[in-house]
Amino acid sequence: MTDDWTGSGPQETGAAPAAPTKVPLVFGILNLAWFALALCGVGMSLPILALEQGAENPQPAYEVLAENAFVLGWTKTILVLGMLAALVLLGGGIGLLMRRRWGRTLSRVWAIYALLTGLVGSVISVVYVVQPLMERAQEAANDVERGAMIGGAVGGLLGGVCSLAYPAVLLWFMGRPHVKAALA
Repeated sequence: MTDDWTGSGPQETGAAPAAPTKVPLVFGILNLAWFALALCGVGMSLPILALEQGAENPQPAYEVLAENAFVLGWTKTILVLGMLAALVLLGGGIGLLMRRRWGRTLSRVWAIYALLTGLVGSVISVVYVVQPLMERAQEAANDVERGAMIGGAVGGLLGGVCSLAYPAVLLWFMGRPHVKAALA
């Protein structure tokens, strides 16, 4: 009998073949859910695409973006690439639900992309966004404004780090031999 998640476990001689792994189904559904979240994130981030360097904005995080051409360029680039990557994730999810090898391949491509851009983005965020927001928080006019800046900086950083979990788990499972063998 084989464990549906890891593909390991004792095999009984003469036993009926093990049921196919459920990993492609589970990750196919999860890929589609992450695609839906990506659409929401892109939709909420669209105002950044219209942001111009040097523009004044009441949002402190947008001010940091508008003041730094590199960060603004990185953010706009990663938003556009993120839209394309979301389509890769959608294709990967559909492919996994259809139990196709290309679904695994697309899922792995997306996971590697997400891990790389997530790590680079976290470093850029700490250097160019979190540190300036923390400096501004010290100069804030009141405790509410200070708290909002600190909360935004810390929340954004923690969110970025947590967002690396799904691509890492997806990449690990898509690399398992029993998952590879289960896809036509």
